[in-house]
Amino acid sequence: MLMVFSGGLAMMYCHFVRNNKVATQSRIDTVPPSEINRRPPSAPRRKMLAVPALEQHAAPPIESKERMSFLLTEEKVVPEIGVAELASEKNQVMDELLDQPQIPSDYADVMAGLYRDKSQDVLTRDFAVQHIGLYAQALERRGEYDADAAESQKLRAVLFDAARETRTIIAAAAFRALADMSEFDSRVDARRLDVLISRCAADSSSAPAARAMAVQLCGERRVSSARSALEAICADKSAPEVLRRSARYSMSCVEGKDVSQ
Repeated sequence: MLMVFSGGLAMMYCHFVRNNKVATQSRIDTVPPSEINRRPPSAPRRKMLAVPALEQHAAPPIESKERMSFLLTEEKVVPEIGVAELASEKNQVMDELLDQPQIPSDYADVMAGLYRDKSQDVLTRDFAVQHIGLYAQALERRGEYDADAAESQKLRAVLFDAARETRTIIAAAAFRALADMSEFDSRVDARRLDVLISRCAADSSSAPAARAMAVQLCGERRVSSARSALEAICADKSAPEVLRRSARYSMSCVEGKDVSQ
C-alpha cells in the first residue's frame, strides 16, 4: 500500500522517489540491475532469515512462499530484478500478510526489523514503516488493538524513531502512521507528533516527501505552532508551487477557515 497525499503532493512524492533511484513499478522506470544493493545482510537481517514463522501462514503455499522469500532475504537473491521491482514485491507481500485470517504474530517485529536494517533500500524501509501503521489499524478493525499492550508501545516507539528520518521519505510514512493511530490510540503523544511535523515543515533541508506530508498534517491536525512555518513556505517563491498551495490550504485549516468547498 502506498501513502496518500492530498492534491499535487503525490507528484512531489514521485519526484523525490525518482531522484533517489527507488520507486514502485507503477510510478517510474526500473532501476538498472547494476544498482541493486549487493551488500551482505546485516545482523538483524541474518536473524530474520533464520526465522521461518511467517512462511507457515502463506497461502496458497507455492506462490506465497516464493514471494515471502523476497521479504525475508537479501536483494541479490534475484539478480536480474532491480531494487524498484523487488521493493514493490515486498510491499505486496506485506499487504497479503495483513489480509490473512490470522496475522502472523511476529509481523510487527519483522516490519520493525526491515525498517531498522539500513542495508535495505530506502523504499523497502519506507514500506515497512507504512505497514507498522497499517498493522495497528488492522488490529483496531478486528477489535484486537490494546493501546496499553507491550506490542503497542513498541509500535509507537518504532514510529517515533522513524519520524526522525526527515532526510528521507521514511519520515513521511511515520508521520502519516502516527497521525492515523492517534485517532484510536490515546497513548500516541499528540504534542510530540505536532512538534515533529511543525519542525519538519519549517526545515527546507527535509526530504520533499517528508516536508510535504508534514505540511499536509499541520493542516489536518490544526497545528497552531506551525503557523510561522506555513507562512514562510507561502512566501517562499523558490519553493515548489504544489508545496506552497498545500501550505496555503493548511494555513486556512489552522486559522479555522471553512475549507470544505
